[in-house]
Amino acid sequence: MTTIVQCFNHERWVARALDSVLAQQGVGSYEVLVGDDASTDATREVIADYARRYPDVIRTVLPEANMGGEGKNLFLELVRQSRGSYLAVLDADDYWISDEKVRIQADHLDAHPDCSMVFHNVLREHEGDGRLDRVFDRRGEPARLGRADLYAYNPVPACSPMFRREVLEAIPSWYLDSPWGDWPLYFFAADAGALDYLPEVLGVYRIHDRGAFSGLARLQQASVDVAFFRVLPVPESGPEAALHARRLGQALAAQAFELLRLGRGTEARAALEESRRAFPFGSRRP
Repeated sequence: MTTIVQCFNHERWVARALDSVLAQQGVGSYEVLVGDDASTDATREVIADYARRYPDVIRTVLPEANMGGEGKNLFLELVRQSRGSYLAVLDADDYWISDEKVRIQADHLDAHPDCSMVFHNVLREHEGDGRLDRVFDRRGEPARLGRADLYAYNPVPACSPMFRREVLEAIPSWYLDSPWGDWPLYFFAADAGALDYLPEVLGVYRIHDRGAFSGLARLQQASVDVAFFRVLPVPESGPEAALHARRLGQALAAQAFELLRLGRGTEARAALEESRRAFPFGSRRP
């Protein structure tokens, strides 16, 4: 069993993340693989302190320079160096609130051999913006997901998934071209089996101004969705091709709206025209 903890300028949060990982109970052979992508703050000093105190559990991957790819290259290296048959992942600005989180997910994978990834409910913790914390909660949605379910939005809180190792051993090259590091992984998992959801709240997903998504302005958020659906491979025909066309068209329309809101009319019209080409109005919904 391996937990991968990925860090970059997480000095404020990494200790709590590591404490929550080290608190896990009932998991047998367990390693914690901590990688830092050349942080410019004191993240590495915190990691080094934990590695000294827990040498039998923690291993570190500390490249001399940032590996690029917005953390994806480091993630692939962490997967390569991991030893467990099940891999739980955690960004160092999040943390777990159940000391049975890893055991619960491992037991689920043991009991469901057709499941390639299992994830769970989390608390969304808003830092510094005055909004109330709230449970992610997927009430009314299926407990088992397939590939088609991933198009509407990313339903998996980043601190929650546990994968079978084989899901992450042969990641295709287009992954490095994706603006997202996590969403593509769930498509890979769906290609290998079912994605199962556990309703228990087992972790906390922090939302703060330095987060990968929450720190982006609305136009940037719309634009990265467009970039993702452009790079995501799809069949040339069939239901998934239609689903992809619709989703790309929606992302382009959202981008056009934000461009128009900012007074960039020429770019907005171009994005809207591309949206119409991707998924013409009046097309039959997939």
